[in-house]
Amino acid sequence: MSKLTSSGCYILTTRSKSLRAHPEQTALPGGKADEGDESLVWTALREANEEAGLPVPPTSSNIHFITTLPPFLSASQLLVTPVVVLLSSPPPLVPSSLSSSTLDSSSNATNTPPNSSSHPILTSLTPSITAVDWIFDHPL
Repeated sequence: MSKLTSSGCYILTTRSKSLRAHPEQTALPGGKADEGDESLVWTALREANEEAGLPVPPTSSNIHFITTLPPFLSASQLLVTPVVVLLSSPPPLVPSSLSSSTLDSSSNATNTPPNSSSHPILTSLTPSITAVDWIFDHPL
């Protein structure tokens, strides 16, 4: 299971209604480790890629492992190890013809963090047809 953050948010999914286990429930991307997974961090990244289209390193240099949280036993009696990663992106480019004096207070100047829905990685995620009906983010 992975807890993915960008500008202080979680990436969440709504599980497909066609799944046998936990259909239509809100979940963090994640799942069971495969035999070939080199670590629980890799399992979380692979599962987030499969479920939501999150690019996996080295495909993306904007995904940074932060930590794993202590494992816990879920209500379904599964041992869950949360993995926290940070999604980063370069600051948006502001055309040189725009100066700070021409930007009004509703504009997103370069020193203002973009809201999470404008993050380039978040806007490019695509739900797995078989596992996920919807991808959304929620502020911390």
